[in-house]
Amino acid sequence: MSLTVAIVPARKGSKRVPRKNVRLLMGKPLIQYSIEHALAALSINKVVVSTDDEEVAGIAEKFDCEIIVRPDSLATDAAQMIGVIKHCIETMSKKVGNVDYLALL
Repeated sequence: MSLTVAIVPARKGSKRVPRKNVRLLMGKPLIQYSIEHALAALSINKVVVSTDDEEVAGIAEKFDCEIIVRPDSLATDAAQMIGVIKHCIETMSKKVGNVDYLALL
């Protein structure tokens, strides 16, 4: 069986909208919308939240997501998404084996 992983990147250092991932929108933290849609996708086997934010990690844990703690070097304004994706794939490969497909939310 192939493994399809959805990555939900959510760092805490947003400059334009501080703490945007945990701000409430219609009664839910913003990050929850991405998590719920990933979990509802029939083709997704595992939802991974890449974050440097303990509050985001706490929300993701409530939905049984895999939490990947993002290193400081990948949580800056200058960090590129490709580095975050590579870090997630490498981490997941060590835990569950080969990642065949990837969805980025």
